This record gives sequence, C-alpha cells and structure tokens, in this order.
Amino acid sequence: MSSMLAAVRAAALGSTSSVALATAQHQKEKENEQMTHSATAEMAAPATPAVASYNQEQMNAAIVTARVEGATAERARILGIEAVAMVGHEQLVADMKADGVTTPEQAAMRLIHAEKAKGAARLMALKDVEYVARDVRSAPTSTVAPDRAVANTPEGWTAEHAASSELQAEFSSAEAYVAYKRGLASGNIRILTKRAG
Repeated sequence: MSSMLAAVRAAALGSTSSVALATAQHQKEKENEQMTHSATAEMAAPATPAVASYNQEQMNAAIVTARVEGATAERARILGIEAVAMVGHEQLVADMKADGVTTPEQAAMRLIHAEKAKGAARLMALKDVEYVARDVRSAPTSTVAPDRAVANTPEGWTAEHAASSELQAEFSSAEAYVAYKRGLASGNIRILTKRAG
C-alpha cells in the first residue's frame, strides 16, 4: 500500500522515473502478497529465472533512468543558482549550490535579502560617520595658498590670477595676466624701480 502512495505522490510531482520505480515496487509487493496468501504448491514455487531476470532488468533500467534524470536536474539547479549569483555573496552561493535542495528561485530570494541587509549595513555606517562628524565644520579654501609657489606655466598663472582678488583688480582678465607673466619670463617686460641713491 505504501508503494502505491509513493507512486501517486511521484505522479503528482511529475517525476517519471519515480513513478516507474514506485509502480515496479507496487507490482512486486502485489506478487509477494499473492504468493503468501496462496496455499497451492504451484504458487509457492519460486519464479522461473527468466521472469526474475526480466524484473531485474526493468529495475536496472529504472535505476539508470532515475540517475540520469537526477543528474540532469541537479546540473540545471546549479546552473540556475549561478545565473542569479551576485558579486559579494560568493560564500552564500557556494552554500546554496552545496545543500542540494535550494532552487534557483529560492536562491534569488536569499540573495536579494542578503543584498538588502548589506545595503542597510552600509547605510548605518554612513549615518554613524555623519553622527561622528556632526561638529566638524567645513570652510572654503582658496585654490592657491599665498605661501605656496605657483608653477611658472600659463595654467599656474591662470590659477594664481583666479585665487587672488588683488591680481583680478589689477589685470582685467586671466589672459592679460598670463601675457604679463610671459613677458616677465622672456625678459621683454622689465619692472623699473627707483634706485636708492
């Protein structure tokens, strides 16, 4: 009776190899029942070797079929889990592949939950940094410090002009200041001062 329930359960799940195996077991149980209830010598006699080998061949074929279907299903399960894998969750993916029962759909849900938890942890870390740095005030700084030497290139002179309000008042544009600095560097412009005398 239990083999019949197994056959119905396997049929409901759609596993053909399980149905074939359960049906074969049910037939064997039925034959054994008939042999026990019958008192005749003919029924009590052992089965002929041809019938016994035929049943064994059937069982072997069912076992091979079940193994092939099982291996195919497991391969598809592992490939499905790998397809939904996310970077940063390699250990979780490896555990789900190894457990033998997690479906790709379940794996996707577990990975989404793990990613949400990771994101929540990142958010908490950011909030902690904000809390710790709440008293730190930021102040604007100039791009060129007055005590720092400026590069003797047009880009450096442009940056120097942009950082100094005095230079901006004296020279109308950064280009004019760059031209002046080029003239000084080449010796074409000289600054004349009164000699002390």
